[in-house]
Amino acid sequence: MRDLIEQVSGTLLALHIGDKYLSEFVARGTILFCETNEMLFREGDRHESTYIVVKGQVELFMTVPGRGEN
Repeated sequence: MRDLIEQVSGTLLALHIGDKYLSEFVARGTILFCETNEMLFREGDRHESTYIVVKGQVELFMTVPGRGEN
């Protein structure tokens, strides 16, 4: 778990929730490595996970009524 805390400690989330809550949050998580262009989920999917981006970038597409996918 210490490795996971170290991975997450440099994120904005860690700065805002503090050490106590960060430890509790991280205790429930796992490290996930994603490939370029890998889809994590689609709009409307029911998902039980929360993702914290430690390194890299994500692209978010969502459908806006009257404007289509953005």
